Amino acid sequence: MGNEYKQKIAENIAALLKEKGYSQQDLADALGVNKSTVSAWVSGKKTPRMDKVEDMAALFHCTITDVLGYTQPEETDEFRDRMKQEYGVLFDLVDKASDYQRELVEDLLRAFIEKDEE
Repeated sequence: MGNEYKQKIAENIAALLKEKGYSQQDLADALGVNKSTVSAWVSGKKTPRMDKVEDMAALFHCTITDVLGYTQPEETDEFRDRMKQEYGVLFDLVDKASDYQRELVEDLLRAFIEKDEE
């Protein structure tokens, strides 16, 4: 996983801790991990597993996307046309999916990619 992505997740976790008034120890206790694990997430040395991201989202009353820090890039007609040519059927299916369904698919793909990177 790229350092930029790790850093973004780290910044988001730190911001959510501050916003909700939780300490790193509070988060560790709530998730059943060591404080050193949370510290590694907040410093960007490690990234949390998907199940812990889901647990954080539930604890912080936010979305998985809020924890991960993913933002949708601005879409242009040129980009859409190129993607439709390259990914055809997948693009059509994604177009028909609800926001929730897209988020689930995105999370699933990220989990597969992360597993391959291990």
